[in-house]
Amino acid sequence: MKKLLKIAVASPIAALLMSGCAPSTEKTVELSSSDTSCKSAEQGAVVASKFDGNMNDAASLASAWKNASCTSVMLYPQKTVHSNDKNTNGLMADAKGVKASVKALYNDQKIALMVYWDDSEASYQGESADKYSDGFAIQFAKDSSDPKKLPYVGMGSDDRPVVIYMQKSTKASFEPNGNGKHDMQLDEQSLNKFGEELKDYDKEVAKLGDSDFQKAFVAEGFRSTTELRDAKNSFNADMVHENGKWRGTFVKDIKDANLELSSEFPIALAIWDGNKENRDGQKWLSSWVAVELGKTQGNLEKAVTSVPNGNVANGKTLAVENCAACHIFDDQKMASAMQAPDLSALGGQSTAEYIIESLKNPSAVVVPGYNRNAYPNFKWYELADGKRVSTMPAYDWMSEEQLNDLAAYFKTLK
Repeated sequence: MKKLLKIAVASPIAALLMSGCAPSTEKTVELSSSDTSCKSAEQGAVVASKFDGNMNDAASLASAWKNASCTSVMLYPQKTVHSNDKNTNGLMADAKGVKASVKALYNDQKIALMVYWDDSEASYQGESADKYSDGFAIQFAKDSSDPKKLPYVGMGSDDRPVVIYMQKSTKASFEPNGNGKHDMQLDEQSLNKFGEELKDYDKEVAKLGDSDFQKAFVAEGFRSTTELRDAKNSFNADMVHENGKWRGTFVKDIKDANLELSSEFPIALAIWDGNKENRDGQKWLSSWVAVELGKTQGNLEKAVTSVPNGNVANGKTLAVENCAACHIFDDQKMASAMQAPDLSALGGQSTAEYIIESLKNPSAVVVPGYNRNAYPNFKWYELADGKRVSTMPAYDWMSEEQLNDLAAYFKTLK
C-alpha cells in the first residue's frame, strides 16, 4: 500500500518522495497551518470525520480532507535532554512553539490523519553530507485504558510502550539494502567500468535508492527504540511541501498486529526541521492529544485537556524552593543541564495528570537521561531488581492543594 495515499503532489520535488511515481495532476488540498477555523486541542479532541468511501481513492479523499474538521496542536522544542552538538543547541536555544493543524478521517477499517505546518524552506536528507531532513511522526500509546497513566510523551516509558510512525523528507538513501548486492555499493573509481557500461551501472544503483523514508518503531523510553520492520508496509505516510508549508498524511488499519485503536485514543506529534539541524531527539513535540472517531465522549479528552485549578504564583514559589536545585526552568538556571530533566517546556508537552503523578511517584515514569557511563556523576535513576528507580525524591508528602499549585505553575512552562 506504499503508493495509495499520494494524493496531493504538485511539484517535481514532491514527486521525488513517491518512490518513483510520476508527478500527479490530481486536485491538491488548500490548507494553512494558521487556519482560523481550527479549534485548539486544549479545548477538545481531534474529531475524526466518517468517510464512507475507499481510503485508496485519492480524488475522494481530497474532497473529504477539505470538509473535515480541523484542530490546532501546539508543539514545543524538546528540551528535556539537550543534544551533544553545541551548534544544534545554539540553533534551538530561542526556538518557539510551532502550531500544527490536524484533520482525521476514518471508516470501519482505517484511520487517516493529516498534519500541516508552516516551514518556509524545505530540507531534504541526501542533498549533502551535512544536510538534515524535515519530518514528522505520530505517536500512539499502546494502552490508554487508564487516561491518567499515559506513557511519557518522549518515546514512552517502562511498562508503558508507544508505537511511533515516522516520515522524513529524503531524496534517496542507500543504507545497507539487505538484498546481498554488495557489488552495487562500490565507488565508481573502484570499478573497471567506463562509458555506457558505467552509465548502466549508475542506473542500477539508482534503482536501489529509497526515497520514501517511512518507518515504525516501538519504544518504552529513550534508547529503547526498536524498529518494527514488519510494519513498514502496514501503514502509509507522505510529505508534500507547497507554498511554504509541509503537509503530512498518514493512514493505517485501525487494528493490526502492532496497535489496536479504540473509538477514542491519544496521539502525540513530533516535527523535525532540518534547517535547525533537527534529528533524533532534537525536535518539536506536542503533549498527548485525544482523537475521537465520530462524536465519542469518553474520559480521555478530559484527562488530556484538564487544567489544574491551583495558584500559579504559589506554585512557582514551591517550584523554586523544591525543584530549582536540580532542574532548569523558567528563570531558574543554577542547576546543571546534566543533573535532571530540563523543565522549560514541561507544560506544553505534559498533561496535568502526568505532572502530578511524577511529583508523587517519580519512579512511575522515569526519563533515563544522559549516558550513565559518560556522565557518572549525573545519574537520573538507579537500578533495583532490574527496574529503574528515579533519583528524584517523592513529593507525596505535599498536600493536594500544593500539588495542584505546582501543576498549575508547571503547565505554564512552554
